[in-house]
Amino acid sequence: MLFGTDERLIEGLGFGCVGGVGSTYNFASPLYRRIIDAFNRGDMESAKADQARSLQMIKRMYQSGFMAACKAAMSFAGVDCGPVRPPIDRINTENLLNLRKDLDEMGFFDWAIK
Repeated sequence: MLFGTDERLIEGLGFGCVGGVGSTYNFASPLYRRIIDAFNRGDMESAKADQARSLQMIKRMYQSGFMAACKAAMSFAGVDCGPVRPPIDRINTENLLNLRKDLDEMGFFDWAIK
């Protein structure tokens, strides 16, 4: 069974799920693979640390409009999927630059997409 709440993947694994399906997995799959791998080898400290990174990233995404921020993150990861479509609001240039800056400051480009 797969779990569907990105920021709580570790809880789903604890219930016996073997993976997940979520919006942020598209651009941060290395992060979620590490959570799963750490959980499976019993390294809960590493799994929890990466899960906390996921939560921090997702909280920041919501500040810019979650779906628009996810599309932007896909672009940051090298896959330009274009902007969101109405009725979802597009992210403006200032928010886009701030999102990228904030993600960079939290280490996103080191732990999420590599």
